[in-house]
Amino acid sequence: MIACLVELRHETGRLRRRLSPHRQVFAKLSHPSFDVTSGRSAAREFGILAERLAMAMQAVQTTRETVIGAFDLVMTQTAQRTNNGLRVLTTVSLILLPATVIAGTLGMDMVPAFLLHTWVFWAGFALMLVIGAVVLVTMRLLRHWL
Repeated sequence: MIACLVELRHETGRLRRRLSPHRQVFAKLSHPSFDVTSGRSAAREFGILAERLAMAMQAVQTTRETVIGAFDLVMTQTAQRTNNGLRVLTTVSLILLPATVIAGTLGMDMVPAFLLHTWVFWAGFALMLVIGAVVLVTMRLLRHWL
């Protein structure tokens, strides 16, 4: 998709560069003094060609702006998808990092005597669940991330 838009952008640029030098030529040829040289009403016909060239240049410019707008739209959508992915990763990190610290503390070899009781394990597990729930509620209700 992006490669196609980039190619279209390059093509419209090339077309515009090819058409623009003809403006001056047709403007000179459509001048009434050219009729004296040509001996007929060629200036009028070149004037019509100059108008058609101007319309073609305008169409190329409009197409170029449309392609640039589509390119910007695709890039914005890509950035939005990236942001959404980072939101999920941030939320998962906020849930798991405190739980990792608690589990690491409770799993140490050298622990105080009060950490050896069974209820400490369940209290730590409950604390992990509470922190996870608080993070989810915060992300869902307050930040509208999820």
